[in-house]
This record gives sequence, structure tokens and C-alpha cells, in this order.
Amino acid sequence: MTTHWITAIIDGVIVIFAAFLIFMALQWKRRHAAKSARTHSLLHAKQLMAQGRYAEALTQLNALASTLGRHPKNAVDIHLCQGICLREIGIFQREPDSLRAAIPQLEKAYKLCANKKPIVAAKVLYELSRCYLALADFESKEIFLAKAIAASKEAIAQISAKAAPTLWAQLHHQQGICCYQISHIRRDEALPFLTNSVAALQEALNHFSEKKQPYEWALTQLALSHSYRDLANYENAQANLDASVEAATRAAGFFTYKSYPSSYAAVQLSLGDTYLALFKNEAGGRYLSRAFRAFKRTLKVYHPELNPLEYARVYQRLQILFELAAKATNKSKYLRRSLDSADIALSVFTLKRYPHNYASIYFHKGICFNELANHTDTEQNLTSALSALNETTKVYFGRTHHEIYLDTLWLRSQILYRLADLKQSHELLSQALVCLKPLLQNEFSKKNPQVYLLAGDIYQKLADWQHSQEHLEEAIDVYEVGLAHFPAVSVPEEHANIQCQLGKCRLTLGILTGQAELFLQSVRSLETAKALFEAESKDDRLQETMSILGQAYYQLASVENKQANLEKALSCYQHSLQLCQNQKPEILIPLYRNQGLILKSLSRYKSKQAYLEQAIQAFQKALKLYPEENSSPEHGLLLMHLGETYLELADVTEKEYNLSRAKNYFEKAVDNLDSKEHPLDYARTQNLIGNTLLELADFGNSAILLNEAIHAFNTALGIYSPKNAPENYADTLNALGVAYQNLAEASPKNREINLLNAIQSLKEALRIYTLRDYPSEYAMVQNNLGSAYSLLAETQHRDQNLKLALKAFEEAARIYTPKDYPDNARKVRMNIEKIRGRFRLQVKS
Repeated sequence: MTTHWITAIIDGVIVIFAAFLIFMALQWKRRHAAKSARTHSLLHAKQLMAQGRYAEALTQLNALASTLGRHPKNAVDIHLCQGICLREIGIFQREPDSLRAAIPQLEKAYKLCANKKPIVAAKVLYELSRCYLALADFESKEIFLAKAIAASKEAIAQISAKAAPTLWAQLHHQQGICCYQISHIRRDEALPFLTNSVAALQEALNHFSEKKQPYEWALTQLALSHSYRDLANYENAQANLDASVEAATRAAGFFTYKSYPSSYAAVQLSLGDTYLALFKNEAGGRYLSRAFRAFKRTLKVYHPELNPLEYARVYQRLQILFELAAKATNKSKYLRRSLDSADIALSVFTLKRYPHNYASIYFHKGICFNELANHTDTEQNLTSALSALNETTKVYFGRTHHEIYLDTLWLRSQILYRLADLKQSHELLSQALVCLKPLLQNEFSKKNPQVYLLAGDIYQKLADWQHSQEHLEEAIDVYEVGLAHFPAVSVPEEHANIQCQLGKCRLTLGILTGQAELFLQSVRSLETAKALFEAESKDDRLQETMSILGQAYYQLASVENKQANLEKALSCYQHSLQLCQNQKPEILIPLYRNQGLILKSLSRYKSKQAYLEQAIQAFQKALKLYPEENSSPEHGLLLMHLGETYLELADVTEKEYNLSRAKNYFEKAVDNLDSKEHPLDYARTQNLIGNTLLELADFGNSAILLNEAIHAFNTALGIYSPKNAPENYADTLNALGVAYQNLAEASPKNREINLLNAIQSLKEALRIYTLRDYPSEYAMVQNNLGSAYSLLAETQHRDQNLKLALKAFEEAARIYTPKDYPDNARKVRMNIEKIRGRFRLQVKS
């Protein structure tokens, strides 16, 4: 009984064990089948990924991921593949959400294999780095690039080149790309990033085989070309640019037009950029033609409809290429081609979608229009340049993209200055100054000291147009600062140019303020400029400087060492004339005119007749340079100076002849001067006509000539007034009084009326020529008034008029003392004695 029970129990155990074994076998078979299915599914997903069918692969991977809780064995692989699929979908469809979703998957994969499988972990970090790099194109560029670099560095630290050479190379390639991109953001740290980029890419090339991994090898060569080109901006320009060409050329050997058209275009684009940089560095024409050919090759691939962005980028580069070609060859056709290329690029690079490209293109359009203005349609092209820069400032303003904003201000100020000069516009000059002021207060001025020169020129021109002392002082201040940036030792010509402008400003300011010290400072600046221009053999600039120096010595002669400074001024003008005998009339005329004025002034000190005759010759040379039928104010003033010289020569020789010549030139001068536009010059010439006629009346036709003189004086008095020209007004009244008095003596007709008119004019003159302010002129008018009363006493109110005459002569005698005015004192004393003698005769009678 017991045996049967034992047997039954054993049989039951056997049955149960057998059933358990069968169950376990079935479970194992089921698990094996499931594992095989998962493995097959994962393998199939990887096959789909290899075919670029990432969406389908992701569907399978997501299904596999849902079973990872029970079967974690392939978790690393699945999460890694999920991350790769999401990244590729995000890149292809430009969906940053997919890229963001890829990051957690890759991070999960890394956590599962970190510290266990270093090569797998490094592979995951490599893919994570690529994901960060892709996401940097959409948002937080600097942050994600930094993460990409950190991920690649962490991966490199976990493996060795010997253990995984291909992955090692891939990681260094990735690090090189990221360092290159971040160098564009961190400008202040660009050099170390570019240096690291070159080193990383070179390390990648040490482990990529041109035969085994030709695609990766060529891609790395292309990236290396970019890094070397940018590195050339900071150090060893020529060597790094040559290395860039060499790397791109190697890449071009693999990326052919037929096999890899897109990569072929990218390589040609890189070559074109490097050739452009080489041209800027060496200014070699061969590089421009090479750049042009490289850019043209890219257009075999890029189509305006299929690849609009790449197509536009090529034309943006062609815009700059043609701009440089125009500067190298001075041919305007290249400027027009540059503008045409810009318009093609702008059809894609709109302000809304691509603001930085838009602004850059318009900035270079501004440069081209500005250059084109040197060849044709100056005003129109300058206006177009200004409009182009206005478009640029829609993007670049204030602290945004500060460097190019300052470049835009600098170019804008130059264009406004040119337009202002062309249109004679104060407003445009002021706008140019507004653009320059931020540059003067910025580091920009240290790198581009020409800013000081332009600012000084603008202040100087504003001062010329507005007769502004303040603007002259500002010009002088700016030029003085500019001198420190252009030392005579290293840049003598620029230093001389500034000294010349300084001398000119100080001269003008001295004339406005009457400060003799400014004339001395002007002479010193101009003498410095003269010496430097002579040393540099710059005859054109030397000629201009000598002319201004002549003016400075002429003004200095008015305050000290008159004869010596006049002689120096004369020497300057003679030297200037020797340097520009073949120059245009507008340059020669003022030189001959100023030479004549100095000779005329020198005649007061020695050899009067000889210097006056030389002055006449100089004025005549200037006169011959004017075209026939010329009626400009400058022509009229020259005729007036010539008449004045003949007037002075009449005191020395052939008085009647020279007075007649003076009268003819004064009358011609009046015909060239408009009484409304140049009232004071017109009045002065009328006054000179009157004085000449006064003297000519001594040689005949007295009454006629004196009446003409009176008419001339009255014409002048129609312009002169006590407010606008008090001294000229009083002087003309005095001359008018003398003319009326002489007419009364020459013709008995209306004798009393003419004398009364003379007295009235002389009394009016005394309202200006007072004893306190104009003692010598006061005495002169009183003497003439005494003569008029003396003559009037012969016809009416004898005693009363003689008393008035005596009073006037005695007033003159108060100033005309024998010590100070011996000749005039003697004449006045004689007039007083005559009046007293007439009183004595009356008493006796």
C-alpha cells in the first residue's frame, strides 16, 4: 500500500516535472521567438534608416520601445536609433520639435551604457552632439553649440584613436565644425575657437582614410578650408589662405559635379570665397578671375527655383566680386554688374525673411553707387547710394551689429558730404556731421582716423558758407586731434594735408576775429606742410599750399613787419605760379589777382611806379583768362582792382592818361556787378568812379565830369548807410561835398545851391566822423567844410559864413598839429590866416 502511494507520488512528480519542462521549453521557445522578432524588427528599422526612411523606422522603434520594461536588453540600441530618426526627420523637415524630442532618447541611451560600454557611449554622445548642432540652426545657437562641443569632448575622453579610429575621426570632425560655427558668435574669442577647429579637423584627417572613407575625408577637407579662411583674418593671412585653397582643392578632387553636385557646389563656393580673401590680401588680379570661375561653377548646380537660397548666396558673392573688380580695374561696367547681381540676390533675400543678408547687400550697393558717381551721373548715383544705405539702417542701427552700423554711418557721411558739395546744401552737410559725431566719440576713429579729416572738412565748409567762427574753431580742434593719428615721420603726406587745412582754418578765423596770433599759427602750419610736400615731390599739393601761405603772409603783413611779410607773400605766389603754368583758369586767375594785390601793396614802401606797373601786368594776365562776354562778380572785382591800380599810378606818372584808364575799368566793373547781389562792391566801385572823375575834372570838361562824379557818389549813397557801412558812408559824403564845392567853383550856375549841398553832405559826414572816434577824418571833413563856408561867404551872409569857416578850420587845426600832420597843419594855418585877413579887410573898409 505504502509502495503504491510512493510510486504514485513519484509518477506524479515526474508528470509535474515533465509538464514543467514542457512549459519551460514552450516559454523559452516563445521568448526566443519574441527576441528573434524584436531583433528582426530592430534590424529592419536599421535597414529603413539606412534607406533614409526614418519615419517608418521610427514607427517600428516606438513599438519596440513600448516593450523595453520587460525586455531591456536592446534598450541602448533602440533609444539610440530613435534619437537618430527623430534628428534626421527634424533636419529634413526643418522641425525643431523633432530635434528636441531626439535629445531625451539619446540621453536615455547614454545613461544605460555610460561607464559600461565606452565605445557605445562615445557613439551615443557623437549622435547627441550632432543633434545639438542641428538644433543650433533654429534656436539658442550659442548654447546648443557649446553643448555639442561638450558632448564631443566627453566622447573623445572615453575612447582612443586606436580602439575606434573612425569614431575618433568623426568626433574630431564634429568638434571642428562646432568650434568653427561658435567662432562666428563669440567674436572676441574667435581666434582660439578657430585654432581649435583647425586642430580638430586635422586630427580627424589623420584617421580618415582617403581610400576607405573618401566621403568623410573630403567633407572634412571642405570644413578645414572654411576654418583656415576665417583664421586668416586673425593671423598668418597668406599662409592660412593658401592652406584653405589646398584643402578645398583636395575636396574638389572627390566631390565632382556628376557624383556629388551639391557638395561640388559647396566646394566651389568655398574656393571662390578664399580667392576673394586672397585678392583682398594680395590684390592679385588672378585671384579675382579664379573666384569668378569658382562662383560660376556653383551656378551649374544651383537653380533659382530649385535652390533659391543657395542661388541668391552665390549672387551676393558675385556682387562683392564685381565691386572689387571695379576698384582694381577702374571700370564702371563692373559696378553695374555688381548692382545687377545684388538685385538678383535681393529677389530672395527679403527684409522680412533674411534681414542680415538684405542689409549687407544694400550696404555694398551703397558702395557701388558711390563709386559709380565718380564715372557718370554723379548726383543721381550719390542719391541712389544714400537710398541704399537707408535700407541698410533698417537692420543695422544703434548697438545692433555695431561694427557694420558704424561702417554704414561712415559711408553715409562721405556720400552726404559729396552731395552737399554738389548741391551747395547746408542741410546735407549738417546731416553728414550728425553721422560723423558718433564715430568721433567711438573706437572707430582710432581704426579709421580719416574720420577726423572729413569732420574737419565739413566744419570748414560750413564755416565758409555761414561765416561761422564757431565752426572754424571746431574744425581746428578736430584737425589738431587728427594730427596725432597722422605723424609726419610715418605718413608725411597725410600730416602735410592736415597742416595745410589747419593753416587755412586759422587764416580764415584770424580774418574774422582780427587775432594776429592766428596768422602766425597759420604761417607755421603752412610752412610745415610746404616742407613736407616739397620732400614728397607733391607739386599739386605744394602749389595749393603756397597759394594759401601767400594769403597768410599777406594778412600777417597787416599787423607786423609789413614790407617783409608782403615780400614773403609775393614769393609764395610766384612759386605757386611756377608750379601751375598749365593749370585751368579757375586756379590761375586768383593767383594772378592776389599777386597783383600784393604788388600794389608793396608799391607803398618802395619803387612805387615799378610795383604798380607789375601789379597791372598781373591783373591783365588774370583778365585775359576770362572768356569773352564774361559778367561774373569775380570778373567785376578784378576790373575794380585794375582800376584802383591805375588810379594810384596816376599819382606818379601820366596822370590824365592813367585816370582815364582807371575810369574805363571802373565802368566795366560796374557792368559786371549786380547792385542787389553784391551791393557793397557795387557801391565801392561807384565811389571810385566818383573820385576818379573828381581828379579828371582838373584836365577839362570840369562841369560835366563833376556832375557825373556827383551822380556816382549819390548812387553809392543809395547803398551805403550808417548801419551797413558807416565809414564808407561818411567817406562818400565827404567826397560828394568836395564834388559839389568843386562844381560851384567851376560853374557859376547854381553856385549857391551846390555850396549848400556841399555843406549839407559834409555835416552829414561829421555824424560818423566824430572827433573822438575818427580824429584824422574829422579834421579832413572840417577842413573841407571850412572851404565850403569860405566860398559861400562870397555870395551870401558874409560875416556869418566866414565865422563858420573859421570855426571849421580851427576844429581841423586841433588835430592837424605841426608835429603829427606838418603838411596839413600848414595848409589849415594858411586857411585860418586867409579868413582872418578877410575880417581885417572888412574892418578897414
